[in-house]
Amino acid sequence: MNLESKSEAVARSMLNQYATQVVADLGESVSAILLVGSLATGSYIPGPGDIDQITILEDSAPERAEVQVLQLINETMSSFDGAINMATVVYRQHDLERPWTTQWNLQPETKHLVTVPEELLRIHDHAQVLYSHLFDLSTLPVPNTDEMLGYMKRWKKWNDAYQRNHPAPDPMPVRLLVQTILSRAIWDYYFATGRTCFNKHEIAARISREVPEYRFQTGLDAATNVRLSLFECTSDDTKEVLTTCYKDMVKWSRMRPVGSVPK
Repeated sequence: MNLESKSEAVARSMLNQYATQVVADLGESVSAILLVGSLATGSYIPGPGDIDQITILEDSAPERAEVQVLQLINETMSSFDGAINMATVVYRQHDLERPWTTQWNLQPETKHLVTVPEELLRIHDHAQVLYSHLFDLSTLPVPNTDEMLGYMKRWKKWNDAYQRNHPAPDPMPVRLLVQTILSRAIWDYYFATGRTCFNKHEIAARISREVPEYRFQTGLDAATNVRLSLFECTSDDTKEVLTTCYKDMVKWSRMRPVGSVPK
């Protein structure tokens, strides 16, 4: 893997090229371009890292504006030989306002409309505003804990059905094990404390300090260390720790209500 072509500098160059072009093409139809995810939290690593941009269009934007945005995203990735994946997340302003959709017949191209509550928490946690046209991030709604419980219940129901039709590979690749463990920990931390931490390099330390006797701390620490090492030279012992943690997470979550904190 050529890590230089996937570096943070390349990722930011791609993002800047995209933002410049979409504003040039769509002008005031673009309300804002936000950056979330690892590039925004300081936890980006070359290789697995994506560019999690969110483009928000004015409600009055032309009907084909979403299509134009998606075309520009694809063109940007192509111009960098597809080195780094860019999120294809495009909202109209009204998509982010309550009430949020509860329709869960997901297609890949509409998944972001279903996960609006989660995206809003990410935005309020760490979003960087790359472009703004009369846009005030503070006016976006902040989902409360009850709303997130409802969202996670619906998401769990859909994900369980998805997993029945698309079972996880066996054995699980190390990157998928790490991703799953870290993602689960982010939500365990939220439901344990009412606070957010989407930084995958910090979540283990946060939970260690603030969620005593967290059931999956050993696996979470191992997942963090593997990610910080850029997934290089993961020992068989570490793979076993990750695999055991993942299986325990799956078993535990099936036996407990959504929002329960593993201890």
